[in-house]
Amino acid sequence: MYLYTLFESFSANKSFPCFDQPDIKATMTFNSIALDRWTVIANESLEKSTDEEEEYREIFDKIGCDHGITDRQPQGEFTVGSFPTTAKISSYLYAFVVGPYDFKENTLPEAKDHVPMRIFARKSMMKYVNHEEFFKITMAGMDYYKDFFGVAYPFRKYDQVYCPEFNCGAMENVGCVTYTENYLDRDEVVPWVKRNSRAITIL
Repeated sequence: MYLYTLFESFSANKSFPCFDQPDIKATMTFNSIALDRWTVIANESLEKSTDEEEEYREIFDKIGCDHGITDRQPQGEFTVGSFPTTAKISSYLYAFVVGPYDFKENTLPEAKDHVPMRIFARKSMMKYVNHEEFFKITMAGMDYYKDFFGVAYPFRKYDQVYCPEFNCGAMENVGCVTYTENYLDRDEVVPWVKRNSRAITIL
């Protein structure tokens, strides 16, 4: 099972109470409880994860939430995750994605000059992810816009997630950009012009 959010343009209220208006921004803090074999991806990087009951309670107490749900979870099958508070963002840019994802991390030499980057996809689809090329294009884009606007990418990480059955092309969530798997080139032979044009337009 794979889960993802798509809040554009005013659907965040279906997940949590909020003023779903793009010009109203707020910080948001995400905590998760999920199967321990799942990966949880959100706007910020996972700060802490645990399957210890006492730490469950500590996390839920911190956010003023009833931790009765943790009393019903079989020990060892679920993991609670805690994520840092986001910068002020519009509600439609908030996101979380969950599932048994595989991922590649940006380890290119030039990565040291950029925020951490990862690409997530289903394990069966990862062979179609040309991650080094995607990272190079993404870093080049960030460098271009930094020079153009005089402002560096303002967030702490940049994840790209290919979601099964994603119902639009892509969504520019802060730090957790989501894509349809249709953008992965599964054909053995793809004209380089088509491949590069698609990658540069999307990434």
